[in-house]
Amino acid sequence: MEIEKAKIAKRIIALIALAAITIGIFVPVMKHSKDKKPEVTTTTKATTEKVETTTEEATEEEETAAQGGGGGNGGAKSETKAETAAPKPASKVIYTGGALPYCDYVDNSYFNEAVFIGDSVSLKLRYYVSNGSLGSANMSFCVGNFGSTNALRGNIISNIWDQVAATGRKRVYIMLGMNDLNAVGVDGAVNNMRTLCYKIQNAFAARNGYNPLIYIQSMTPINQKKNGTNGKVLNNANIAIYNQRLSGMAAANGWYFVDVASVMYNDAGFLRDDFCGDPNAMGLHFSAAGCAQWVWYLHTHAYDPSWAVYPLTIRYHKDGVVFNTYSQKYKAGDTFNIPSPTVNGYTVDKATISGTFAHAGQEFDVYYTAKPTTTVPTTAPTTVPPETTTTPPETTTEPTTQTPPETSTEAS
Repeated sequence: MEIEKAKIAKRIIALIALAAITIGIFVPVMKHSKDKKPEVTTTTKATTEKVETTTEEATEEEETAAQGGGGGNGGAKSETKAETAAPKPASKVIYTGGALPYCDYVDNSYFNEAVFIGDSVSLKLRYYVSNGSLGSANMSFCVGNFGSTNALRGNIISNIWDQVAATGRKRVYIMLGMNDLNAVGVDGAVNNMRTLCYKIQNAFAARNGYNPLIYIQSMTPINQKKNGTNGKVLNNANIAIYNQRLSGMAAANGWYFVDVASVMYNDAGFLRDDFCGDPNAMGLHFSAAGCAQWVWYLHTHAYDPSWAVYPLTIRYHKDGVVFNTYSQKYKAGDTFNIPSPTVNGYTVDKATISGTFAHAGQEFDVYYTAKPTTTVPTTAPTTVPPETTTTPPETTTEPTTQTPPETSTEAS
């Protein structure tokens, strides 16, 4: 009997172990690094390793194949995992400058008003429009071999600024640089990107009557195997300098910097192997997992000025204390003109508080000073003194006459 019980127990343990192994094999695990960026730990690899020359020649067919074939089903799975696992803070971010910080995972519809400009690195994002992950974003201006340098020359796409303005979209996302660094160096690439953004902004203002929201995406890194093999300037060291310059340029012009590169590096400072779709070619195009990370980053580092309100606080001081406070919230771009209240007997140092909100709250202090007092008594005396006169009493000069008493002549 004891032997039978032991056999049954062993069978139960074996079944439990088999179930655990089965679950470990078939259930993909989503990990989160310390900053909560999702990483797909499946062993899916890109199915193509077509060798490219140092000149960018990635085609849409290569991009589709790199998603795992079958119309990009592999990419769809990775993207879905990244989106589902995206953590959500309590509220959207209030932007205060620099690279866009982490925010709520925005809805796909956020990208309905977006147009993307890019080279072959951006080509695969078209798939995420087709499956709805980037809404109905316009990807018409993502073209192989494209860069800010040949854009200004009218090569590949002529007058791109006019064509982008004609879309009437609100958001313009730009990622260029791979085809510029070798051609004109870091400085030339930054200057050409700045000029291209100016032209786009001016074209929007002329055609649509408003400035677009320009989001400059950082250039992404190269894997370790191919770093330094794509020309003298196109390497990770120069890409880092280029991105730093782009960040400063964006801040100086009121544009937004989207630091996609920050989530693409491995611990050694190269493009992660599982994010690289052409490890034996240029080593800088993305796999399905890399694109999923990119799309996730765009969703969690979004921004629109209409989201943010900023506090305006005015403190009114009198006799060394705050006797009144004004507090109100405004959106970026709002103007304010707040008259200071009148206080009898006091003068004020600021009659009005005026300004325009940019990207931060504002505080002001208004001071009241008592006017000097006069010598005129402010109250009447309690008793009234008697009136006195200096005029002497009136006298008469007319003589006074007295009538003598009447006498009687009758005899008694």
